[in-house]
Amino acid sequence: MEQENSAADFAQSIEKWTDDEIFELLAKLEIDSESVSASGELEPEIQAKINIVETEIEARFPGQLLAPFKKWKQDRLGGSSATAE
Repeated sequence: MEQENSAADFAQSIEKWTDDEIFELLAKLEIDSESVSASGELEPEIQAKINIVETEIEARFPGQLLAPFKKWKQDRLGGSSATAE
C-alpha cells in the first residue's frame, strides 16, 4: 500500500515539472534500467517510475507516444541536425 501511495505521490509531483525535467528523468531511468539489466531483473521501483514518466509524456503529447522524448534525446546527443552554412 505504501508503494502505491509513493507512486501516486510521484505521479502527482511530476505533473508540475517542465518537459525538459521529465525528459531528463526518463533518460536517467533508461540508464539505470540498463545497468541493472545485467542481473536480469529490473527493480520494481525503477520500472514503476518509467511507466509513470511515460504516461505523463503521453498525457502531455497526445497521440505522439514517446516521439517528443526521442526527438529531445536525439537533439541532446547529436545536436541539432540543422547546420549553419
